Amino acid sequence: MFRRSKDNEPLHVTELFEVMGTIVTFDIYVDRPELHLSDSPLRAALTSAKQSLVQADLRFSTYKSDSWISLNRPLRVTKDQPSDVRYVLEVCDYLKTITRGAFDHHYLGSGVDPTGVVKGWAVERALTHLKLEGVRGAIINGAGDIASFGTLREGERFSFGVVDPLDRSKLAFAIQGADSVATSALYERRHHIIDPRYPSRTIENLSATVIGPSLTMADGLATAVFVAGLEIFDVIEGLEGYECALTKADGRLYATRAFPFKR
Repeated sequence: MFRRSKDNEPLHVTELFEVMGTIVTFDIYVDRPELHLSDSPLRAALTSAKQSLVQADLRFSTYKSDSWISLNRPLRVTKDQPSDVRYVLEVCDYLKTITRGAFDHHYLGSGVDPTGVVKGWAVERALTHLKLEGVRGAIINGAGDIASFGTLREGERFSFGVVDPLDRSKLAFAIQGADSVATSALYERRHHIIDPRYPSRTIENLSATVIGPSLTMADGLATAVFVAGLEIFDVIEGLEGYECALTKADGRLYATRAFPFKR
């Protein structure tokens, strides 16, 4: 769907796409009206972005018995793997190390489960297809994993809202000026995240949001912050460009010092 909300504002292209067990939304802001045509470069780019998401699902889904990862478990990094698999596993290994085990991609009894970063990686990769002449800015939102570039208006970066984990009809807070936003929470499935260091431990957190230059990294870090909470805030603050916010079970909100809350 294409619309222009106000005079002198870019056309807004918006689409929904079902993939990876969720709904992915595309919001694209274009300065050239001809980009809405069915044979335009933007239409071709949208098709390529969607195809890349489907390919990621076929490669990494642990819910599909015929996916590449299901057919090739157990996994470890090897030179013979497809380059995207090797990259994702290397990111997982790095995250496990820097988060002191709060992120752990080792799947009990089945080798490795990299899904803690796959959605963020897939959304980030899909966004690259939309960087075209005439596109002022774009956002892809994969159920809380958000990748964006550009601006809505000149000098005005995008803002994103994070849902209140205690009341989904409200926003907990808004973020201004972050290209990548990942949130790990119990919105969709209750109690689906465990602490890999202490599997029987009850996690006393409701929601964790990480922003940073890479959605792939932010996705895995959000899982780690959800699991470990305040004890790994120092890890996030030690990574250039990354910040985090955490809602604990009692509703209190904590954040690193430079988290970009929209005032």
